[in-house]
Amino acid sequence: MKRSLVPLFASCVLVAGCASTGVDQAGSVAADMRTIVVELDKGRAAIDASIASLDQLNTTGGDVKAKYKQYSDSLDALDTQSKRLQSLRADMKSKQDSYVADWQKRQALITSPELRQRSEARKEELAKRFADTSAKADETRTKYDAMYKQLRDIQKYLENDLTANGLTSVGDTAKSAKRNSVDVKEGIAKISDNIKQIANDIDVPPPPPPAPPTAPAK
Repeated sequence: MKRSLVPLFASCVLVAGCASTGVDQAGSVAADMRTIVVELDKGRAAIDASIASLDQLNTTGGDVKAKYKQYSDSLDALDTQSKRLQSLRADMKSKQDSYVADWQKRQALITSPELRQRSEARKEELAKRFADTSAKADETRTKYDAMYKQLRDIQKYLENDLTANGLTSVGDTAKSAKRNSVDVKEGIAKISDNIKQIANDIDVPPPPPPAPPTAPAK
């Protein structure tokens, strides 16, 4: 008796999935995109924290070992945030691809050639914006990887030589990493703006809040 409920439950799940509309999918994609924006802001903050910790290593006074540990910890936090963003981006792209593919299937049911053509144009416009944003993310990711490698190389070098001479030796690499961090953060800002614009364009605005009750006449 219990076994017979399994296929029934599976059928209900499938039906529920099929009942999802394009508007529902758009809302889900937009929600994921807004989550990415929040995490991108955290990524920029993590970059700033790593650069600030690097700068602290070059300040005189204080516990150099403690400063080095803070720098190492900041890189670990940056790496964790980077991996989270990669995972979220993969999930978002999967939803975007499904959204566009299902849009294609739905618009095939439109009988009006004019409306079907308009639907196709809108779909292609969104697909292009998704692709352009993804390409910009790939470009920024390449710059991020180069910057992160420099920051880790500095950490590995100083692990063996945390003297004043060691800090001097990594000076040029530190300057280059700081310059690269500016480019990476600019790229992140542009990606974030693009994502916010797309999310706002595809999502249905929420209903207006109910009007406050009118005060009874005196």
